[in-house]
Amino acid sequence: LSKTALNWQDFIGTLREIRAKRLFVLADTCHSGGIVGDNSAEGDWLADRLNKEAHRLVFASSARDEVSIGKQEWRHGAFTKAILEALQGLADTDNNASVSFSELKEYVTSRVEELTQGRQHPQMPFLDNYEPDEVLAAVKS
Repeated sequence: LSKTALNWQDFIGTLREIRAKRLFVLADTCHSGGIVGDNSAEGDWLADRLNKEAHRLVFASSARDEVSIGKQEWRHGAFTKAILEALQGLADTDNNASVSFSELKEYVTSRVEELTQGRQHPQMPFLDNYEPDEVLAAVKS
């Protein structure tokens, strides 16, 4: 486990040191919805630090009580698959050669639910810290 997992204390320590103007965290791991607050001292600190402060956003692959589903053919989880598809332009619903936070959230949420037959539900609860149409990524047209 120590070779394939990230130590929680190391993760928290690193996040406490980051002084970025923008921080977007993608968490593709089982029960990652707990990162957006779980009523523990560390979980609530992290939720406050990442989600409620301006310019920080967490997008977790699953609810806190769900596993993250993957397939060997994808070589990663459904969440990562959906993120990659979105950033390749599939989330660009207004055809402006960019993907906004709201487009990313909408695409990834529906695509993950489709790929997992409704067994996994991505979590991005604090999008209100961002303008929904704020551009996250440019895409090739």
